[in-house]
Amino acid sequence: MNLKTYDGKIEPVSFFKFVFVGHAIGVTTVFLPLFLLVSAMGAFVPMEDSNGDALPKWAALIIMPTMVPIIAAFQGLIVGGIVTLGLWVYTRRRKITLEAKS
Repeated sequence: MNLKTYDGKIEPVSFFKFVFVGHAIGVTTVFLPLFLLVSAMGAFVPMEDSNGDALPKWAALIIMPTMVPIIAAFQGLIVGGIVTLGLWVYTRRRKITLEAKS
C-alpha cells in the first residue's frame, strides 16, 4: 500500500485508505480472539434475547465472532473519515511534510 502525495501534500483518499485498513485489521486482530473466547463461554451459559426467550447454544458461536469484522469496518470508516477530515483542516493552516529516512 502506498501513501500518495501530490505537490508535497498527502492525497486524502490515499490517507483514508491507509487509516481504514490499518484500523480494521488492528481491531479485528485484537478483538476476534476475545469474541471467540466470550462466545465459547456463551455456549455453556444460557443466553436470552430481549424478550426473555432462550437462544440456542450455537447462536453465541456464530453470531458474536461474525460481528467483529463488520464492527471493525464501520469503526474504520468513522475513524478514517474523522482523522482524514482533521488533517485536511490542519493543512489549511499549516503544511505537513514527509521526510524519507535512509
